[in-house]
Amino acid sequence: MELSAIDIKSIVFKLEEKLLDYYINKIYSIQDDAILLRLRHSSKPEAHLILRAGEGLWLTTFEMTDRSVTSYVSRLREKLDRAKIEGIRQVPGERIVILSFTVGETKFELICEFFGEGNIILVDGDQRILSLLRTLRVKDRELLPNRKYLTPPARGIDLDALSLNNLQVIPESDLAIARWLGRNLSLSRKYVEDILALLSIPRDKNCTQVTKEEISEIFNELNRLNESIKQDAAEPVLVLDKEGEPTDLAVRPLLAYTDMKIENFDSILPAADKLFTHRLTMLKSERQRSPKKNALDEIERTIDRQVQKANEAVSNADSLRVKAKELAGYAKNSQPVSQDLLKSISIFADAKFSSMRGTITIKMNGIEIVVEVSSSLMNLVSKIYDGAKEEEQRVTNIRKAMRPFLEKKKSLQNSVLVEEQTMEEPTVRKERSWYFNYRWFSTSDGHFAVGGRDASSNGALIRKHLEPGDKVFHADIHGSPFFVLKGESDASEESISEVCQAVVVYSRGWRGGLAAGDAFWVRPEQVKTHAPSGMYLPKGSFLIEGKKNIVKGLQMKVSVGLVDNHKEADIIGGPRSAIEKYVVALIDVIPDRGESSDLAKKVKSELIRILPSSAEKTKKIPIDDFIRVLPSGGGRVIQSSTNKPTLRLEV
Repeated sequence: MELSAIDIKSIVFKLEEKLLDYYINKIYSIQDDAILLRLRHSSKPEAHLILRAGEGLWLTTFEMTDRSVTSYVSRLREKLDRAKIEGIRQVPGERIVILSFTVGETKFELICEFFGEGNIILVDGDQRILSLLRTLRVKDRELLPNRKYLTPPARGIDLDALSLNNLQVIPESDLAIARWLGRNLSLSRKYVEDILALLSIPRDKNCTQVTKEEISEIFNELNRLNESIKQDAAEPVLVLDKEGEPTDLAVRPLLAYTDMKIENFDSILPAADKLFTHRLTMLKSERQRSPKKNALDEIERTIDRQVQKANEAVSNADSLRVKAKELAGYAKNSQPVSQDLLKSISIFADAKFSSMRGTITIKMNGIEIVVEVSSSLMNLVSKIYDGAKEEEQRVTNIRKAMRPFLEKKKSLQNSVLVEEQTMEEPTVRKERSWYFNYRWFSTSDGHFAVGGRDASSNGALIRKHLEPGDKVFHADIHGSPFFVLKGESDASEESISEVCQAVVVYSRGWRGGLAAGDAFWVRPEQVKTHAPSGMYLPKGSFLIEGKKNIVKGLQMKVSVGLVDNHKEADIIGGPRSAIEKYVVALIDVIPDRGESSDLAKKVKSELIRILPSSAEKTKKIPIDDFIRVLPSGGGRVIQSSTNKPTLRLEV
């Protein structure tokens, strides 16, 4: 099954509603032909968009654990880091979707082709190809780096451009009506056949016999299908097989699905997610178990060959014994063996004879029996019995040789069965609240603090989430984030000190190797988002008016804690005194040389070491989650300990 242009139109229509103004946080490779865009927004939950060449695009609510960074993805990251989505559109009537991005003043487009093997192509504002999943050289076009991107030849009239006049020429063709519609319209077979079935027009009806009334009905039905998507009135369905596994989707129930299991959805996005994520999961598990399955297949072929040989030997032995018994009746008169005599005996009808130097060679049932001319028929009977015994011994030898293969087959079958039973099902990704796009923690008094990660999120935090009654925190260090202590006019000195320490720790002072720093807090009304006339404020910067409440000598130290809610585990970061009430293990870190990713790996490894009971759950936490709660830069672990939490925290 492949997405049709009308399915893609419905998906794009819904994606436009959801993803405008999101920006790319990270890009990963999923399998060989799919990429995952991890998208963030200043006030909306994180979104994960998957683009799979030749298949489709969909927002997934499932956790993709098999992420990697290929050379192709690295090139995309280089150009699209923090790129903002400006638009999502479909090439009219084609299975091609274009995502438009801006990075500052620079424009890029990611062109996704969902026909054939498909492609994912990055182009600049002049449509010059910067990077692509696979190169292409065919008659109609070439897709190569630094060449201008060209769309393939149009496949049919898009429903948006369709008029009744386009259909008036139908009677001039001698094709069947279903074939004509399929060739001339940008519409897949399943929708063509459904429309004809709804109108009771046989799919093989010759176009010369189609009436004007039927043409008008076809046009109206096509228009109704198209408008249902444009007016958000589609009724998407997911088609399931007998085992309940998804196999197809459509923008509305089709007559062909009447006797099939279907699942109804309010939007096509979750239907596409369920279908295509299931396919990715099946592909992943098939690849994971393929080496063992290949070995099992080879062993089964070997066993089949041996069984066939054993059966042939059993058949030969039985046939030889029958022949020997029948020949014994001729042997009573002790006639000497001669070729003419043997040819006259019926049991040798299928045998071949050859004579040489006083011997006769008899070939039958795949074996050779050599007898001297001077010997008796009874001697030949004895030799035939010996041949039967040799075949029976061959059966015994074959069965003995098969035993190791049968044992290996059983072992592999059990192993494959275990893999199938323990096959990793995709887990639903947690719906993260808006503040997960920022740095956050609860203070030791239970007050909520949230801070920016960079200039963009600093600006979004102050402009969109600062309210009267909050406190605003900043450090007198270059690259300091802004933190907001939400609605807490009565916050304790300890809570204020903890938030001050956070703005110091998450500033560039960490990477600079500072041991301590100073911070301050002010009221919301003291923060000015616009510079006075003649002044310029850099992105993410604000003016502070009036008195600053300064806290000095804050230690450059941060803690990472493991939250274990029995079914799963997660991590939080912040001052030790703030997070220790919620966690089962704590790691204290101070600045050092290196990169954030190296520090994240050290912290994860240390948590696994000190708390073996939660090790399996800790291993499943992505390194990116550790990087998210740590300052930017290297560091070293100075203390680690297990802990008994006094409060429960849902993360």
